[in-house]
Parts: sequence; structure tokens; C-alpha cells
Amino acid sequence: MKKRSVTYYLIGGKILGREENGEYFLNRGSGWFRDTQCAILDRLVGYDSGEPADSPYGIGSLSIMDEIKEIPEQEAMEHLKKTHRPTPVQRRQNMNVSKNIRALRDKRGWTQEKLAESMGVSFQAVSSWERGEYLPDAEKLIRLAELFDVSLSALTSERPSLETTDALYDWEHMKTYVKTTAKALGLSDTARAVDFATKAHEGQTRKRSDVPYLYHPLNLACHALALGIADDGILAACLLHDVIEDCGKQADDLPVGERARELVRLLTCKKANGADRERILDAYYAGIASDPEAALIKCLDRCNNLTTMAWGLSRDKIYRMIRETERYFPPLLDLLKATPAYNNAAWLLKYQIESMLDIYKRLL
Repeated sequence: MKKRSVTYYLIGGKILGREENGEYFLNRGSGWFRDTQCAILDRLVGYDSGEPADSPYGIGSLSIMDEIKEIPEQEAMEHLKKTHRPTPVQRRQNMNVSKNIRALRDKRGWTQEKLAESMGVSFQAVSSWERGEYLPDAEKLIRLAELFDVSLSALTSERPSLETTDALYDWEHMKTYVKTTAKALGLSDTARAVDFATKAHEGQTRKRSDVPYLYHPLNLACHALALGIADDGILAACLLHDVIEDCGKQADDLPVGERARELVRLLTCKKANGADRERILDAYYAGIASDPEAALIKCLDRCNNLTTMAWGLSRDKIYRMIRETERYFPPLLDLLKATPAYNNAAWLLKYQIESMLDIYKRLL
């Protein structure tokens, strides 16, 4: 990649750079700041647009240019090193940040120019961050965390990143387990629902991953079985709960009994965006709260979504998911607790949901 041509100037002890496109940027110790309107340059040389043309600091005067000294790049870098000497603690922190910024940028396949454009800074600023020469200010650290979708500690920590995985279980193994169990227990709706869901979700993946979407409904069915719930209608609805909403299917298309169809209808939510979001969600969860079995499936659904939202959702959407869970799920869990058949499941689901919420809130 061709290196950009930059001219450096020394003005009143400060380093100013000028790119080929005529844009200026100033080094202020914590990084490079773009000056698209030349406001920094005007202040440094004393230019005042309100001055008359014949004023020493007016637009008609050229004497102000005598205060600007063009210097080679090497001299500019040496000047910055002399005037901005970080302390040992700052050097260590700078190296942590520089290493993490570089790693996160490389992970996304971005160039320094692309990151600079997204941040609204010069590529020299990004380069200086990654070399550990300067630390981004607080505002830019927050912006970097949002851009990379990580916590601030992930940017500043010296601890190495931990390896993660998108899927903890093999969806094909889960599919075999559910089909085998359905056959052994004579669960005809569940057996048909597995095949229908497999075809309906074909080609779909979980958000921001390559994990087949079928992993999600299979996880619900396996979770229910692990809780000792082997009801044919419930398991079938676990497998089909998203096919109307995400696959364009109709309730009459589902190869299951009326009870499973009704559960899927209750679990299908209209698109809830914009000003109507709260009203739509209030009505949606009120309908689920009228049926213990629908509430059970929705809690299983939320458990799986909470376990995967770290890699599937942005930080803003994770926050929204937490707030939504805290608002709508306590009544669902209370309903399960009051239903003898699901009393034990309610205790475990409550623990799983609340413990995951607590972990996310501590990490955000």
C-alpha cells in the first residue's frame, strides 16, 4: 500500500502535519487530531477572521506564515519524543492498549486507514497508538470499545485474550438425540417437528456467526428433556417456535397437533422496532404469561439466547436484552413456580437466567 505523503511543521513548539489532501492534524500528546476546518492552524498562527485585511493577523497578511517552520518527518518524530515523555506506568499502559488495538484491528481485517476513518482521526494517530507512543484519550477509548464491540478492560488489560467458541455442542448430535428420544417415547409431533425445523431453517445461521440456526431450537428441546420435560406438544413447539417469525411459515403449515401450533402462535412476536416496540412487547409477553407451557418455552428460549448473546449481539443490544429480561421474565418465572408440574424447572431456570444477567452486568 502506498504510504501517504505528509508534510510536518513546527509552530510554537507544536507539531502540525499536512496531508496530500490539504487536511491538517495536530499532535496534542495523547494522539493526532484532525483539523478539517484549519481551526487549529488559525489559532496557532494567530489568524483572526474578524481582523481587517491590513492587520498583522488578518487574512491579507502573509507575515504570519513566518511563524511556521517546515521540518523533516524524522525531526518531527524526535521532537515529539522529547516533548512527550511518558512515565514508566504510562509506557506500560500504552503498550497494553497498542497491542490490543492492533490485535482487534487485525482480527477484523481492517487497515489503519479504515480504523482511522471510522474513528474520525488521522491514520498517523492510529499508527502512534499501535506503536505505543501515545494513549487515546478517554473519549476515544470509549469509541474504540464501541467500534470493536468489546469492554474498556479488553482494550487496556495486559492479560492475553481468552479463546472462545461460538457453539458448545454439535447440533447434529443434538438432532440425533432428540429424534432418538422422540422415537423411544412415541412423541410423533416432536419427530415430525425435527425434520420440519431442519428444512425450514436450512441455510440460516445464528447472528454474527457460522453456527447453523437449527442449533438454537434443538438446544431448547435438549434443555427441556434435561429438565425431565418430555411433553410432545412442548418439545415440538420448542423446535418450531421461530419458523413463523423467521422462515415465513404459517401455523397451518406445521405438521403437529393443535396444542403445539397454539404454543408457536403465542411465541411468535411481531417485529418490534421504533416507537411501537414497548407496546408490542407488552402485548406479546402478556399473551405468553397467560399460558404456563408458553412461559416455560420462552424461559428456555431466553436461557439459550443469554448464553450466546456475547458473540451474537452488539453491546447496545446486550444491554437492551438485559433490561427486557429484567422487565418481562419475573412474571413468567412466577407463573412456572405456581404451576406444580414446572415448579422444579422454575427454580433452575430462574437461577440460570439471573446468574447470567449478573455476569453480563458485571462485565459490561
